[in-house]
Amino acid sequence: MPTNNELIDALQNVTEALANTLLHHGQKMLPADLSARRKLVQDSRVLIAGDAPGARIEIACGRCGSDDVGREATARWDVSAQAWALGSVFDDGFCDNCNSDANLIERPVTG
Repeated sequence: MPTNNELIDALQNVTEALANTLLHHGQKMLPADLSARRKLVQDSRVLIAGDAPGARIEIACGRCGSDDVGREATARWDVSAQAWALGSVFDDGFCDNCNSDANLIERPVTG
């Protein structure tokens, strides 16, 4: 029987594979599509794991466990706010501890 985390990871992998398939066939993923994908995974986590809404998580490297990780993103200049606004956040992760590409995982914040 798979654990709750394995179910959540499987759902995240399936939605990522779907996004990659769409991109492979020339369909562009809009920021709203990526946001909906993240929300699906987040909502499923609450249903599967029973996490309380607003439960805190941290993002970490699946290889070494370090939370010194990041993702590439785009930013667009917002003329009215006179500031950079976050655009798309890409799926590929990077671990500074491993100094390489990383499979990023989510885990509950303890303590």
